[in-house]
Amino acid sequence: MGEAQRRGTFDQRRQQSIVVGNQKSHNLNVDLDKLPDVICGAELPDDGGICECKIFFQTIQYKKISGIISPTGQDQVVMLSFIKCSQCGATKDLKNA
Repeated sequence: MGEAQRRGTFDQRRQQSIVVGNQKSHNLNVDLDKLPDVICGAELPDDGGICECKIFFQTIQYKKISGIISPTGQDQVVMLSFIKCSQCGATKDLKNA
């Protein structure tokens, strides 16, 4: 595979469909390199500076709901999904990114 063909394939992968909320946009062709990065922005405990990391991990936390308050009357486990900064570990709410 030639260099130009490899570059073309790479560029096609970078221009992906964008997911907004729970709905996938249709036929949206966006150059992801031109979009602003989401920055952690958490205050660092050591020096009071601001974390400028751009890499996050998806994290899952489980909570147990007692059958007493569960709508089914049975014990349940719910899954909470959120992201954590890969550098400082702070959790990030993407709604306010």
